Amino acid sequence: MTRVLVAGAGPVGLTAALVEHLRRAGGDVRFGERVRDVLTHAGGVQVTAGDGTRHRGGWLIGADGAGSAVRRCAGVEFAGLTYPERFLVASTGTDVASLLPGIADVNYVFDPDEWLVLLRTPDHWRVLFPTPEGTPDGDELARLPERLGGVAETGWDIAHASLYRVHQRAAVRFRAGRVLLAGDAAHVNTRSAGWA
Repeated sequence: MTRVLVAGAGPVGLTAALVEHLRRAGGDVRFGERVRDVLTHAGGVQVTAGDGTRHRGGWLIGADGAGSAVRRCAGVEFAGLTYPERFLVASTGTDVASLLPGIADVNYVFDPDEWLVLLRTPDHWRVLFPTPEGTPDGDELARLPERLGGVAETGWDIAHASLYRVHQRAAVRFRAGRVLLAGDAAHVNTRSAGWA
């Protein structure tokens, strides 16, 4: 039996289709597993889960995000840099298309005073603003209504807002023995570049 351990949340989209395929092929797919240790040998790999259970297989694909435990256990360096500025992202239930008729689903807005990204997702519109280095989190979150007012003067319905740092990093190699790295475990870049 093929066993697949997946760190993180449950299946959505393409992941759900892949999980269904693996299960039909006799695979055992588990979500929410934490990886504590990885040992590789000529014939395969052994993963020790957070609860101490051990799982063996021929290969391990680490697709467990930017903070990949699989990558760290395999001793693969995550080379690159973190940009000094942060970004403020807000999800809104406000119908931006009705406020700005003719707007596209993905918009990069450049203005002499401010630039931003407007993106339609299935459930919300997202607005992304650059944030100067050293600005306190509370100040930036408090300024969000004012900054949104610069996009369109209305009462914005803010569903979620947070600040994050942008990284440009890549694993120095995507394979370490019988361990393969994929997705954010292998490389990360700015969200705005990946939204299009």
